[in-house]
Amino acid sequence: YDEQGKRCFKVKQGFLTKSAARKWANEMEVAKDANQISNQDPIFADYFKDWYETYKIPGKSNNTQNRYKHIYVLLQQNFGKSRISKITRRSYQHFMNSYGKKHVKDTVYKSNGTIRTCVKDAMSEG
Repeated sequence: YDEQGKRCFKVKQGFLTKSAARKWANEMEVAKDANQISNQDPIFADYFKDWYETYKIPGKSNNTQNRYKHIYVLLQQNFGKSRISKITRRSYQHFMNSYGKKHVKDTVYKSNGTIRTCVKDAMSEG
């Protein structure tokens, strides 16, 4: 389906063998999936803000909203203008270790779980 919801088909004839037709069909499927992956590389903190405003804030209590906003400020302070693809496991772990030195274990778990959910959604979006 294209952007307007219209169904589109790729058609080709004249293959010498059935395996050549299957190979072409597989290549078209891979190309279709590759086109769905976005080329954007957003800033990590900005992506998190957009994510929580879109998916998490509606219908939540004030305390929950404040927790998401607090995590956004933390990401801004620690990662600045870093692109989401440039955040490594190591740099994220350093962030969590330093955050854990000053906060209760439960707070660290909740913050980590929230950020991980955001990153999983980003990965599924490409």
